[in-house]
Amino acid sequence: MTSSQSDPGSRTERGLGPGTTSRAHLFRFLEDLAIETTTTDHPAVHTVEESRALRGDLPGRHCKNLFLKDKKGRLWLVSTPDNRVLDLKRLRRLIGAAHLSFGRPDLLLDALGVTPGSVTPFATMNVSPAGLRW
Repeated sequence: MTSSQSDPGSRTERGLGPGTTSRAHLFRFLEDLAIETTTTDHPAVHTVEESRALRGDLPGRHCKNLFLKDKKGRLWLVSTPDNRVLDLKRLRRLIGAAHLSFGRPDLLLDALGVTPGSVTPFATMNVSPAGLRW
């Protein structure tokens, strides 16, 4: 799907939370910034292996995006190259977080408006600046 195509279905039908930015709004935002886009729709992917199998030879840098919560309740979105092994204990020290764990699916939907397997930095458009660290 390209940015010029319509926005299929409602937010609820696409698994987006209340108050989230629609896909059409995101494409308009990027277009207003004169950023050309090409979008390839695919099912949600939960592992790097699933992503690699699905994307085939798609060029570019491929990343994994992790939605994390620390012991103090602070939320983090971590984006890293997909081939990087991430040590959460080391990461916790580097970013000054308490014990890190993966955020629950309901918290992900409430905080970013997306569901597991669909985590993207674009979802930060749905968050107040104080609500998430990236």
